Amino acid sequence: MRNSAFLLKEMVSRFRRRGGVRGAAPLAALLILSAALLAAAGCKGLPIKMNSFYTESEFEMVEKSAGSIGLGFGYDSRGDINYFFFKQALDKNLLDSQISYKVPEAAPAVPEEPKEPSKKGGKKGAAAKAEPEVVQDPAAAYRGAFAEALASYDDRALFYYYMKAYYVYEMTIYMTDYYKRHKNWRLYNQFRLDYHPAAVWYMKFLDAYVETNRPAAFQEIVQQKDDAKRDAILEFQKRITITDEY
Repeated sequence: MRNSAFLLKEMVSRFRRRGGVRGAAPLAALLILSAALLAAAGCKGLPIKMNSFYTESEFEMVEKSAGSIGLGFGYDSRGDINYFFFKQALDKNLLDSQISYKVPEAAPAVPEEPKEPSKKGGKKGAAAKAEPEVVQDPAAAYRGAFAEALASYDDRALFYYYMKAYYVYEMTIYMTDYYKRHKNWRLYNQFRLDYHPAAVWYMKFLDAYVETNRPAAFQEIVQQKDDAKRDAILEFQKRITITDEY
């Protein structure tokens, strides 16, 4: 909004320096442009950087699913890059945890050993067995929220969305490695510290959810994942080639 207001102020200032209005057409054009700038400044959708990569339905899917696990998503027009990023700091143990929607199999029951009768004058019985340690799942709440965010979409919509999210993931992985190899430390650190771990965190959930909850979509995804990876790498290499030529 600040940029739009500044642009409008500068435009009016230049307009005045050039002698004001000469005829109705220039005035009408100025008023229309002014209204458009002010309307754009008040539009809530503008702060979200986005391109035509996602459809309207996919936009909702990435917005809800990413937000459910502490992530945001964006688009950088300077490099034509779609990316995930952390909206809040997450504990390293949480980020390192394994994500699975599979119900763990119950351990087979172990028959208890018969207790020996206590002897008079001896010990008062065997020592009490220690209670089994309860393992806490730090990602349980995130896992449930992520599944809920995607539950209303059918397998076909989920398949197309997955292929795009995976494309973003592979592009991020490749770019991180590329900037490291070419010693572009500014961009490498930006990807290494934010975009790369955010993409990994997101795909942990998406892979686990699709494999367990959407077996039909998962089978088709497995067949085409390699194509999405290849497309992402080739697209970035093409951009670099074009940039080098200029």
